[in-house]
Amino acid sequence: MGWAPKDVKHRGQWTEPLLFSPHDPKVLYNANEVVYKTTNDGQSWEIISPDLTRNDKSKQLSSGGPLTKDNTSVELYGTVFSLAESPAQKDLLSAGTDDGLIQMTSDGGKAWSNVTPKDMPEWGTVDMVEPHPHKPGTAYIAVERHKLGDYKPYAFRTDDFGKSWTSITDGLPADAYVHVVRADPEREGLLYAGTENGIFFSFDDGAHWKPLQLNLPRVPIHDLVVHAGDIAVATHGRAFWVLDDVSPLRQWSAAVEQAPVHLFKPRQTIRMVFTGRGDSNTKFTGANPPQGTILYYNLKQDVSPEAIKLEILDASDKVIRTFKPTSKPAHKDKDEDDDEEGWGPPPPIPLSTTAGLHRFAWDMRVQGPVHVPKLAMWHASTLGPVAIPGQYKARLTVNGKAQTQPIEIVANPNVKLTQAQLKEQFDLAMAVNRELSEVQNAVLEIRQLHEKLAEVRKEAGGKAELVAAADALDGKVNAIEDKLTQKLSVANEDPLNFPIRLNNQLASLALTVGTGDNPPTQQARQEFDDLKQQATAYLAEWNQLKSGDLASFNTQIGQARLKPITITPHVSTGI
Repeated sequence: MGWAPKDVKHRGQWTEPLLFSPHDPKVLYNANEVVYKTTNDGQSWEIISPDLTRNDKSKQLSSGGPLTKDNTSVELYGTVFSLAESPAQKDLLSAGTDDGLIQMTSDGGKAWSNVTPKDMPEWGTVDMVEPHPHKPGTAYIAVERHKLGDYKPYAFRTDDFGKSWTSITDGLPADAYVHVVRADPEREGLLYAGTENGIFFSFDDGAHWKPLQLNLPRVPIHDLVVHAGDIAVATHGRAFWVLDDVSPLRQWSAAVEQAPVHLFKPRQTIRMVFTGRGDSNTKFTGANPPQGTILYYNLKQDVSPEAIKLEILDASDKVIRTFKPTSKPAHKDKDEDDDEEGWGPPPPIPLSTTAGLHRFAWDMRVQGPVHVPKLAMWHASTLGPVAIPGQYKARLTVNGKAQTQPIEIVANPNVKLTQAQLKEQFDLAMAVNRELSEVQNAVLEIRQLHEKLAEVRKEAGGKAELVAAADALDGKVNAIEDKLTQKLSVANEDPLNFPIRLNNQLASLALTVGTGDNPPTQQARQEFDDLKQQATAYLAEWNQLKSGDLASFNTQIGQARLKPITITPHVSTGI
């Protein structure tokens, strides 16, 4: 501290490189003007390079004025600013300095070579060195000179271990000096560049660049990393941002761009279900990505809402979920204070019909039970259960032409259940939902009958005998309805005042069985057996009323020349 840079033994700076070897987790590198290596957690360090900078003493004088110096010991010039070891070749190290040099060694530091590009701007700072993830001879460097009043972008690529370099800045704005270039680990030639003026990408190894800004603020991108199919960026002043899932970029091509419709292959989905309030104390939190399998599709032109649908199929090609632009949102799990506290999964992303690239998230749930509108239930679920790990398909149909892509759901590694146990949970939840659908179908049919009996009363023309018969039938219907559902529960907290009935009990059991990752308990199985027995008895009563009492009533009103009552069955959900 306090010494001029030229007078100290080693020159460091605020953001000196510190990195583990991708080949040996015990090897850690650090750099000042030389490169250090430790294999014992920093207990001792070995210098494995000479001074790799220009070591220009004229640029190592005291900082500050003649009265007050500002030699902080961490703001020195003539340092190794960036260092990286090739993941494709052990001991192949590349070092970039803040005074415009590139040095390489292929033997772990025994011999270094100056491989600085001929077109390297004088005194440029090598902000980042990026070895190719698979090709040892290929590397990328990002260079900037904004402290010298030069805001031009400088970036280079070598394919021969630094013997020659190619400038790769075509398409970058004239004032977007480059902080970092990263190579995609899966698609050859796909690069990402963080600049002072946002983020860009290239499909052709840097020959041409295009913006990848999307909703990212227009801020400096000082670093970025491609991890598990996502891009995480570090901005200067606007925090960390993540672009979830770069599958469309990895699969994009001229043919995709020209095709009327293209459904992209989704990446592997981890079976992870999360709900809750989130951070209730502050708004300074990031948004989670959509839950489930993220599907992307591209439309060259707008399509009508009637002309597009997305189906999810199981391994036997059975449709287990269907989405359309006009589809209503899935009904949420309903627990106490749901609306006030924000429990439950986020609302589904709508199926878009406009031209362009679209993202849709399948929440991994299969088709849920039949829904009855204007009916409040307590601690209940009308969602389908979460699909178990396995193979599925997404089928996108537009204007009668279908495209299919595979979906793979894998088990959450943090969940210690077997596939058989998850299937037990899924099967019981499905059995509950099937029984619930039968009950809900009956409730919908009963509502139809109430409306049609009211019409008969109006059409009876004051005939007391017909009105009395309609009232008598309505009374029998009410008696069955009161066993199946609580028709007085309409508002959220009505169940606190009016006892719940069979459909709410089934829906509550469905929520309990489907919550978390747990095999069904003996109590849950016994509860289902009891409720199923009740449902069988009540539905038999309802069917008997339709085939007996309603048929007799239709005969009676037919003799009065009134139209017989017919009940339209609810469309099956296929669960």
